[in-house]
Amino acid sequence: MNHIVARILVVLLTFGLGLFLHAACRRSHQPVTVANVPAPASAVSPTTFQGTGTIDMFMEDYRRPSDGAIVRFGCSDRASAAKALSLVRPGRDARPVEKTDVYDANGTKIGERVVWDSRPPSEAEVTWNEGARLFYINAPSLEDALTFEESKVWAGAGCWDARSW
Repeated sequence: MNHIVARILVVLLTFGLGLFLHAACRRSHQPVTVANVPAPASAVSPTTFQGTGTIDMFMEDYRRPSDGAIVRFGCSDRASAAKALSLVRPGRDARPVEKTDVYDANGTKIGERVVWDSRPPSEAEVTWNEGARLFYINAPSLEDALTFEESKVWAGAGCWDARSW
């Protein structure tokens, strides 16, 4: 009887060891699957604007990817510094939020800068001149206008020839 029990144990151990080895070999031959977890999106800076290519009324639209805000920027060359300055200076009923002088790298005054808030058709506007060149920004908020101005994404953008206007 001991002999039969010993044989049954050997069969069971052999069977168990076979299952164990089969499972171990099977695992070693299967490709390892790594979960495709997307890397966290890099934070889009709230100071980043991208040109949309849309130009209307001599202004180009820029979009901020972080929230979709649209800011409009324009630049035009005027017949003279006096003409450009006349378009910058406040001649409106409302008072500007800020009015400052613009200087070149040598410290020479070359223009003026005026910031307007809550002005239709946009909510905020920044206008300045550098000699006969006039710059203007229209934005949904004063913060958007100032952030766009500070971003300098518009630097190097072409200007409209408005010297005959």
